[in-house]
This record gives sequence, structure tokens and C-alpha cells, in this order.
Amino acid sequence: MGSLAYLSRIWICVALLSFWTFCFSGEILDNAKLNKAICEGVSLDVILDLIAQSTCHFDASTDALIEAQKCGKKGGWTDVAIVKLQKKIIEVSGFKQKYLNDLVNRWVNICENTEPRDDEYELNMRSLLKDGSTTVPFLLKQLNQESPKKRGGVVDAIGRIMYKNEEVTRQIALMLMDRDKRVRLQAARACAALADENTCKLLMEKLNARNEKLDGVAMALGYLGDMKGVEPLARLLKLSSDSDARVCAAWSLGELRAKSTIALDTLLEAVLDERDVDLRDSAAHALALIGEQRAPSYIIKAFERFRQGRENLIRHLAYFKDCDAIEFLIDKADDDHPQVKKATREA
Repeated sequence: MGSLAYLSRIWICVALLSFWTFCFSGEILDNAKLNKAICEGVSLDVILDLIAQSTCHFDASTDALIEAQKCGKKGGWTDVAIVKLQKKIIEVSGFKQKYLNDLVNRWVNICENTEPRDDEYELNMRSLLKDGSTTVPFLLKQLNQESPKKRGGVVDAIGRIMYKNEEVTRQIALMLMDRDKRVRLQAARACAALADENTCKLLMEKLNARNEKLDGVAMALGYLGDMKGVEPLARLLKLSSDSDARVCAAWSLGELRAKSTIALDTLLEAVLDERDVDLRDSAAHALALIGEQRAPSYIIKAFERFRQGRENLIRHLAYFKDCDAIEFLIDKADDDHPQVKKATREA
């Protein structure tokens, strides 16, 4: 009996040491870790002390409280001790809920008054990221904000936290169709960050949607990096009547380094588009990333045919080791247009 009591005390000491170590190693004390410590024999007094000194993320739902009660009984706690712990979980959880709600409210106000990637924006983003996935339920509630800057900031934060579950993925996918272009493109980044094995298929299905803005979906396929997206993107570039969708499809084909015949031919056609200066630029950039050797002659032809955006087009010739492109750049190095001259000499 004496040896059993001695071994029992050693086991409790090991459990205490283990619990104490994790609480002071920068980890977060949650229900699972708390329940494990209770089952291993850590006393109520010790746990209450550690709760007071730790970062706690507790769930105070009925199921969570029942589980704590089961663990208390397994750990040999009295009913009074179990009730005291349950009340503490509810108290700490309520405090944390208010803290997280205030944190997210402060974040959306920061988004309204700053621009993405500003120093203040990034500083507050880092503060938000410290609390990680616990902020996600509160961020999801903010997706219906009227301000596109607020919606975009919320989507950005969710994407960077990278907490993946079905509800988060569904909500971000809906934001790909947001009424504001900035939000749609932010959702494209977040969608790729939260992607799973089904994401590419779902995005390709969305490209079939009618009367919807598809630029965000097209961008998401580019960020995702799955080559199965090449042909749907090439079709979107060729057949869509929406400028934003075509520009983003061209950009994504460049990101994917798409070398299929349909992708390259459609991008070359887009360089010579008669109406859309942004599309010409995006297609030329994509071809430069891909390294398509026919591209310089198309870029030169577009430069000579269209005056608008010439300074952007000519910059893309810098990506090609092409004798005709070099001769063309030398010829244009003293162009009368100052922006064209500057771009030519940089290229």
C-alpha cells in the first residue's frame, strides 16, 4: 500500500509538472488540455492558479461543461469542486468573448480608416493574428458590413488566420461574388489560403455562373496554382464580355505558367485587343511570365497599333531575349513621349 501511495504521488507530481510546463511555454490553455490535467489528478486549487496566469480559450457550451464534470469525477474531485470549476470556465469564457468581440470591432474600424498593407493596418493585423482561430466566429459576423473596406479587411484577416472548416470556406466562397471588386480580389487570396482538395473543382464550377462577376473566381484559380484551372480560364478569357474577368483570367494564366495551345493563343489574341488597355497589359505580362517566344512580335504590334498604355506594354519586352525586341527598344529609346522613353530605357 505504501509503495502504491508513493507511486500515486509521483504520478500526480509528473502531471503537475507537465501541466505547469505547457502553461508557461507559450501555449494556450483550452478545454482539451484542462480536461486532460483534471483526469490526471491535478487539484482544483492548482488549476485555478494556472487559469489566472494563463491565456485561456474556453468553450462554455453545455457539452463542454458536461465533459469537464466527467473529467472531474474521473480525477476524484468533489461535486463542490466540479461546480466551482464550471463556474470559472463560464466566467473566463464570458470575459474572453467580450475581449474578442471588442478586438474584432476595433479591427473593422481600423480597416475603414487605413489602407491594406499600411503600417497601422499591418500592426493591428498582427495583434489580431495573435488570438488566431478564436477570432474567426466574430470576424464572420462582420462580413455583412456595409463598407467594402471593412468587408475586405475581415476577409483578409480570415485568410491570414487560415482556420479551415466548412462554414469558413463557404462564407469566403460567397465573398468571391461580393458587389465590390476590392472585396472579391481579397476573397480570392483568402480562398486560396483556405483551399482543400475540392477547392479547384468548386471554383471551376463557379466560372459557369451567369450574370455574376467572375474576376475574383479567376484570381483565386491563379493563386491556387492548380493546372486544372488552365482551360476554364482560357475559355473565360476568350468568351467573357466582362473586362475585369478577362483581365484576371489573363493574370491567372500567367501565374499558372500556362503553356497549353489554347492558353497561349488566347493570350496572344488578348495582347491585340482593340478596346481594353488593361487586358493588353495583363496578357503581355502573363506571356512574359510564361516565356512565350511569339509574344515580343505581338507586343510590338500592339505598341504600334494603340497609343493608350504603350509605356506599360513596352516594359514587358525586358523579359525576352529577342533580337527584334532589342532593336525595337533601341529605336524607341529617344521617343518623344517622356513616359515611353523612360519605360523603354528601363526595359
